Amino acid sequence: MTNQPIVCSFPKHNTDTIKENWYEDYFNDDYWNLVYYSCSSIEITENELSFITSILEESNASTVLDLFCGIGRHANRLSEEGYIVTGLDIDPNTIKIAESSSESHVDYIVSDARDFTTNNKYDCCLLMQTSFGYFSDIENQKLISKKFIHY
Repeated sequence: MTNQPIVCSFPKHNTDTIKENWYEDYFNDDYWNLVYYSCSSIEITENELSFITSILEESNASTVLDLFCGIGRHANRLSEEGYIVTGLDIDPNTIKIAESSSESHVDYIVSDARDFTTNNKYDCCLLMQTSFGYFSDIENQKLISKKFIHY
């Protein structure tokens, strides 16, 4: 294990005109190449998963909703570990990458998390990276108030 920090700089985008669905332009191929090949090394993913699985084991969790799952690096690995996983992301291209790199079954869904509804209840709702907080405070509160997890 190395102690060297990984330096990540994200692609620059024109901020003069920010459109409502800004994430459609921001999360482009340049972004995913950077995340996949630089910021999300196998070592980092393994360390994150070690922490996540310790929490899941401690709480006897078996079902996981990975909101804003991106390319599925956590969802796929959790599924390989035996968890029942649903991955949700708004970008169909990232879902395609996630599906193509999965070695076990993950129920991938293309949807805006704000519009997502399900009758399923999960033991854990996973939000990795910086996806939470992209929306307005009101939209964030609505997302939090959705009852994805059974208590």
